[in-house]
Amino acid sequence: MSEDTKKPINIMNTICPNPDCGVVRSLKEVIAGLVEKLCKVESLIAEKDAIIEQLQGQLRNQSSKLFGVSSEKSRYLGDNSAESNKSVECVEEQKDASHTRGQRGAVQGHCGHGRKIPETLKTLDVVHELSSEEARCPHCGKPYRKVKIEKVSSEIDIEIVILRRIHHRSCYAQTCACENTPAIITASKTPQVIPKSLLSNAFWAYLLVQKYFFQIPLHRQITELSMQGLPLLTGTVLGGFQKLTPLLRPLYQELIAVSRTEHHWHADETRWLMFVDHPEKKGFRWWLWTFVSERVVAFVVDPSRSARVPQEYFGDEAQGTLNVDRYSAYHSLVERMKRALCWYHMRRDFMKAMEAFAKLAEWAKSWMAEIDGLERCNEVRLQLQPNTLAYQDAQRALEEKATHIKEKWEQELAQGSLGKRQQTVLNSLRRNWEGLTIFVQDPAIPMHNNVAERALRSAAVGRKNYYGHHAVWSGELSAICMTIFQTAAKHNLNVYAYLQYYFDTYAKLGSVPDSLDVFLPWNIPEAVISQYNMRLIAPKKRGKLPKRAGP
Repeated sequence: MSEDTKKPINIMNTICPNPDCGVVRSLKEVIAGLVEKLCKVESLIAEKDAIIEQLQGQLRNQSSKLFGVSSEKSRYLGDNSAESNKSVECVEEQKDASHTRGQRGAVQGHCGHGRKIPETLKTLDVVHELSSEEARCPHCGKPYRKVKIEKVSSEIDIEIVILRRIHHRSCYAQTCACENTPAIITASKTPQVIPKSLLSNAFWAYLLVQKYFFQIPLHRQITELSMQGLPLLTGTVLGGFQKLTPLLRPLYQELIAVSRTEHHWHADETRWLMFVDHPEKKGFRWWLWTFVSERVVAFVVDPSRSARVPQEYFGDEAQGTLNVDRYSAYHSLVERMKRALCWYHMRRDFMKAMEAFAKLAEWAKSWMAEIDGLERCNEVRLQLQPNTLAYQDAQRALEEKATHIKEKWEQELAQGSLGKRQQTVLNSLRRNWEGLTIFVQDPAIPMHNNVAERALRSAAVGRKNYYGHHAVWSGELSAICMTIFQTAAKHNLNVYAYLQYYFDTYAKLGSVPDSLDVFLPWNIPEAVISQYNMRLIAPKKRGKLPKRAGP
């Protein structure tokens, strides 16, 4: 092959050697147009691929939410992970003081607490004797002689008894001739919170606690009572609940007023179904809000999830720190409240990025290791006494760890080589950094909002069991009862006895007392607590195994 044949052939010159020919110019314009369209198609394909990748990530997140493991205990880190080693640098010198979470329940090998029966239980003595035939010798037939020796054992039994209490009220006739006095007087019986009701005060307290503390649907309660011999009508119970609502509302409002005077809260909200028509609401999805402070666990049912609800709850005077998630409704309170944001929600963003995009796994693991290390630094600090050298060292280590995390996200955002999902997560971290680091200087503020989320667990169980309510007063009663019950339980009180005490006092007075301070769980006199057996017996803590010698 000659050298001339190896040279590239210009198609345009082959078609027409004159470059100014109209045919050549037309072909060049056509080719340029095709190239431009090809570039647009390639750009469009790249955009579609990015959208497809994003949708696939969302699909994996939704699949994980529906079918994946719901617990976040797994740290997604191996024992030999480099990131894991980095995360414990700040506490390397304080390994012995670090907190180790143990498994739930009894630890294998612990000494236990013995077989004990609470002394507060009522006792019933049962005597077991042999019949005359059984107390004879099987060979000669002579009887055994009964001796003053007996073997005693105890067991815990249960007996559900529904009683019909008949009140025999004695009558007394007048023996004097005094005027303006009754001729016959009658002994009074225990007043009822609902006059002339078929059910006692204790029974109404039982039904309310079963429904709004243990979240047992009313039809299940009625079914259980029928098994015990009491065919109770649903309308009877609902009518009683409706009458009790205005009696309980003043105590609920008093607890809300106390909550507003405190300076640290945990807040959260969850959906709550109300099958009622509302002029400003389409559909049946309402919201159950919780505001947990040091003394009060408060609930509010409202058709809105807007900022109006926390604004109305706190009013114009409440000030302090609010542990919340990143929901924007709480941002309206920043002028007079500090928002302490939840690190577990931040960690969840990295976890979701890892679940959605496999290529981001190492990046997400490194960030979760940093967050875990920050939490361990905080745990070490909380275990130490303030104003000690060890506490100061732990505080310094925590601050250095927080500074390291800040420098890391600043460097990654400055590089400009991150993907869209990575930029979204780190921009959220940058935007919320001030609220995420309030706990660093204030050890009384936790890193998370678990307190509020745990307060809503009982309500979430009720939502699954009985779905919601069909009347506004019923929804209000749920918020009232859950506030009263969970606040009483927070102060280690028996909620049955606490509510019965309130009902008995109301029935004796005939109305709600002017001052409700005596009914606040932390103000109840010890004599009343003893009379109603109101104080719960705190369970003993699980025994710990001694430290093993060696590695």
